[in-house]
Amino acid sequence: MNSHNTADDSEPSVEAGGQPTNVDVVDWTSLSGFQRDLLVSLTRTSDPGKPPSGRELKEDVERRYGERVNHSRLYKNLDRLEARGLVEKSFHDGRTNAYYVTDEGVQLLRVARDMLTAVV
Repeated sequence: MNSHNTADDSEPSVEAGGQPTNVDVVDWTSLSGFQRDLLVSLTRTSDPGKPPSGRELKEDVERRYGERVNHSRLYKNLDRLEARGLVEKSFHDGRTNAYYVTDEGVQLLRVARDMLTAVV
């Protein structure tokens, strides 16, 4: 089994209404590795005015991993990132979704960059 398609992409705790309870407490380490990779891929594949589709994100992650990524795993994690306020989904052409990193997601990426730069 490959580690990229079987790793635990655990969800945040959920309260009775079905809403994540820790949405306000999002930091780099609270995301799974796959979710962090999706945020990075979103920034790598975004062109000004044209956010990437799920298919484009999937292709970018697969190139980086060197293996196939399960379709449902991709969209489940994009939905989780959206629920946490890090990603927004828009309709691209009526049937295709486009995704972009929110201001909160950009800020999280900057904090992670600064954290990694400080230890190198």
